[in-house]
Amino acid sequence: MNIIDNSLEKTLEQLCSNNTNELPFDNSKHTYFARYMEMAEKLNREFHDHVLAGSSAIDGGILTDHGPDHIKTVIQRASILLNNPNNRYRLYGYEIYLLLCAIHFHDLGNINGREKHEKRVVSMMEYVKDYLGDAIEKDMIRQIASAHGGEINGDPDTISYLSPTEPLNGIDVRPRMLAAILRFSDEIADDHHRANKALQRLGAIPKQSEIFHKYASSLHSVMVRDDCQSIELSYSISLDDIQNKFPKLNKNTKRYRSEYIVDEILSRLFKMYNERTYCNRFMSPIVNIRSISVRIRASKYSKEIGEKLPEISFRLEEAGYPSGHADGIYALSNDLGRKLIN
Repeated sequence: MNIIDNSLEKTLEQLCSNNTNELPFDNSKHTYFARYMEMAEKLNREFHDHVLAGSSAIDGGILTDHGPDHIKTVIQRASILLNNPNNRYRLYGYEIYLLLCAIHFHDLGNINGREKHEKRVVSMMEYVKDYLGDAIEKDMIRQIASAHGGEINGDPDTISYLSPTEPLNGIDVRPRMLAAILRFSDEIADDHHRANKALQRLGAIPKQSEIFHKYASSLHSVMVRDDCQSIELSYSISLDDIQNKFPKLNKNTKRYRSEYIVDEILSRLFKMYNERTYCNRFMSPIVNIRSISVRIRASKYSKEIGEKLPEISFRLEEAGYPSGHADGIYALSNDLGRKLIN
């Protein structure tokens, strides 16, 4: 079925009310949708709203929003990415349930600090374990949520550690695909809704956090176009912010450098394009983003009609012949290397 009203939650509700065989048999009075909603309400009420306070207490600075509104945005982005009526491939009911649960947990570990927050999914799941299923279902949710960032034994390719397909409670699910959808949906959810506008107006954002809120504030529109094959991003930056530099921590040297907001946008776009390339490997054929279109324009509150301000537009997409890899064909197959050695 298609995504109802661009909402994975409404789609799950409909599937549960239809007693579909896309969900494991459950003879309890609570449907998967009912359990999910109870869990979501508890997390929104008792935990999501406190992620920023917990992170600030441990790390200092102020993160962009990681609360209920961010969770809603990630769910909305995932819903739109998946809502392609021309695509005969789709997620099934149990996969939608697992994805929704994982979205709620993917950033919750920030409540104990930003560093390795994706590793703390298990401890946060304990607080709502009564709303979740058996141990194997909880572990699947943990895997999907944890793969949205970080590293495994120094390897940033976290999604590949998940199974392509796996039977779970009598239903075949695709963990890699679900993790990739979550990861890319989160990547394109860092828009103006995440910026703390009140503290920005008061000039109360700590210097080390300012550039992240400036970035979020500037991204006013994220659109999925061309039958879910293109992402369109629109940025608007005040003339003052364009001309100013903001401190940015270099993770390697642990020192701050000064950076223009346009350079931060370009850096983030490069990361987003790499995430597109990486996640497409696992999301296809259900989601297959081919390009990212970008418009960055200057803004001025007192702009007069007809007044021209600086603006750039460009498109990020694959082009040219693949450059290959220094290790040639051996970089493309671990199995080939092992067979030749043996």
